[in-house]
Amino acid sequence: MQRFVKRENDYKSLIQNLEEELRGKMNLDFDDPNIKSNINRIYTDHQQIIDNINNLQVKTSKVLLDQEKDIIRFFNSKIQEIKKQFEEEKARQSKK
Repeated sequence: MQRFVKRENDYKSLIQNLEEELRGKMNLDFDDPNIKSNINRIYTDHQQIIDNINNLQVKTSKVLLDQEKDIIRFFNSKIQEIKKQFEEEKARQSKK
C-alpha cells in the first residue's frame, strides 16, 4: 500500500513539473518577429501537408474507380464468353 502511495505522489510531482514547464512554454512572446515567422512557417507547412493529403486522397479515389471499372469490364467480358459457350452448347444439344 505504501508503495502505491509513493508512486502516486511521484506521479503527482511529475505532473506538476510538466505543468509548470508547459506554462513556461505557453508564455512565449508572440510579438517577437522570430517566433511570429516560425509560427507562420509552421502554419504554411501544415496547410501544404493538408493539401497534399487531400490531393493524395483524390488521386487514390480515381485509381480505385479506374480499377473497379477494369474489374467490372473483365467480369462482364467473362460472363459474355460463358453465355456464348452455353448458347453454343445448347445449340449442339438441340442438334442432337
